[in-house]
Amino acid sequence: INAEYGGQKSKESMSSLTSFIDTCSHQWKKIQENLTDNQNVYIYKGNEASDLDSIVSSIALAFLSSQLTKEEIHLPLISIPKEDFNLRTEATHLFESLHINYDKLIFTDKSALNTVKTLAASKRLHLTLVDHNDLDGDFKGLNSSVVGIIDHHVDLGKYAHLNSDVKTIENVGSATTLVAEKILSKKASLLDKELSKFVLGPILLDTVNLDPEFGRVQDKDIEVAKKLMPIAEVKDQKDQKEFFESLQFAKFDTSKLSTRDLLRKDYKEWPIPPDNTKNYGISSVLLSIPTWFAKETDFFTELPKFVKHQGISIIFVMHAFTDPTTKTFRRQLTFYSEDEKLFKLTEEALLKSDLQLEVIVLDAEKESKHKTQHISFYQQNNIKASRKQLQPLLDKIYSTPSH
Repeated sequence: INAEYGGQKSKESMSSLTSFIDTCSHQWKKIQENLTDNQNVYIYKGNEASDLDSIVSSIALAFLSSQLTKEEIHLPLISIPKEDFNLRTEATHLFESLHINYDKLIFTDKSALNTVKTLAASKRLHLTLVDHNDLDGDFKGLNSSVVGIIDHHVDLGKYAHLNSDVKTIENVGSATTLVAEKILSKKASLLDKELSKFVLGPILLDTVNLDPEFGRVQDKDIEVAKKLMPIAEVKDQKDQKEFFESLQFAKFDTSKLSTRDLLRKDYKEWPIPPDNTKNYGISSVLLSIPTWFAKETDFFTELPKFVKHQGISIIFVMHAFTDPTTKTFRRQLTFYSEDEKLFKLTEEALLKSDLQLEVIVLDAEKESKHKTQHISFYQQNNIKASRKQLQPLLDKIYSTPSH
């Protein structure tokens, strides 16, 4: 069977990250052509937001696994359509800077989803969740195929059958930290300059260059990053800062993106408890509210249009940006719903939360549009609270019996 999927010889030649990625789409095509075979397929799936951390950690873990058990098929699955990859500007920047061809990756389109479900139905799918610990989106219902988890979010307590050998959920700044730790412990010889820089990127980006001031970095992030830097030829703090800032600049470079693109660039969706019949969405956007207004004259039309297209009941937009005047990191929060009752209970609860929200006063023209819709704009003075904190808070709010 191995010959069908490229043969043992090509497996042995896949000792670099680039050569591994170059074979991914070819192997996937062979799997789709031979769905009646009995070969097990090991898939490493990142979360549906598919930020740099999720993309890199799923690829790096699949690569490590492919080198530890070369007789098996190990592939990363990027949880977005291929057309959306260019929205991840920090990801395209990192791949291009390392001369890695991301066209060879496997993306989640209808065909890929059907293949995954066919593999699951025939008990051939072995699914590892990376950068999340519960199946999301179109993958719900494949619980029996989950064989592993590596994540840094709040443990939702699912898949109790998995033991600690295959389930790692730790409070670190970046899921890639946990994957890099595995590479260091299981096969450190894989860490050449290319792979080391590849995994170092999201660790620096997610921890704001390992700066404790932002409340995201943990000791393990620092320990792992320090081991990677010499191999990645990041020689000193100047090199580290330049590498981080290049990724940060690419991530914040939204100059060519429309409002729809900005909202879907880093977007996640969850059911509203307790009945779970409606959904809410959270978009992370790297623009301040005033900057977005200056860029998009039809904001008050485009936001409702996106909500309707997604079929959700309420949307939260988390704005994260650097204030151009003070050079300090800032957060703002926008939320909108057509459901007046849902909007009001959400606003009331969030104002009492530790997000430390402060109303943003709009100019007269925007204020008049604002008043005709259930939409609010706030400064978020608790800058440490990201989507990782907002999502559990919302679940808690909506699960309260009075709501």
